[in-house]
Amino acid sequence: MENTVGEVPAWDSGNEILLKKQTKENFTGEKPPPYETLFSSTQTPIQESESRYQNRNTRRVVHVQSTAMQSMGHIESYIYWSTFNILCCCLCFGCIACCYGQETQRLKEENNYEDALKASKKARKWNTIATVSGITLFLLQFFYMFLRLSS
Repeated sequence: MENTVGEVPAWDSGNEILLKKQTKENFTGEKPPPYETLFSSTQTPIQESESRYQNRNTRRVVHVQSTAMQSMGHIESYIYWSTFNILCCCLCFGCIACCYGQETQRLKEENNYEDALKASKKARKWNTIATVSGITLFLLQFFYMFLRLSS
């Protein structure tokens, strides 16, 4: 049975159809530039590839730098949790967590994303330790008082 225009053979899957369609749309018939010309300008390789990508297809642009800057605001320093731990739970672990929280804030101001994220994780870890140890000590003290009064 012969196919008319617009019909798809039964053996073609949906993925094969999309692949054929994408290769027809993306193929320009040009050879890629040699490696030396890609890195000969003053732009970094990422900027170079972004500018080439923008020239061919302006609808699909990826801004790598902007996502890193947007994520910088979402890094928690856990200063308030550290203060609560210092006052109510465990003084020594709360102080350690507060130091890491301050370091997180300093690194965020310096736009050092990776180190700020590491310091934030350490602050969260020490705050968790301080909170759990404070609750545990409170419960132990409560049970001790209860046993002492009941005997």
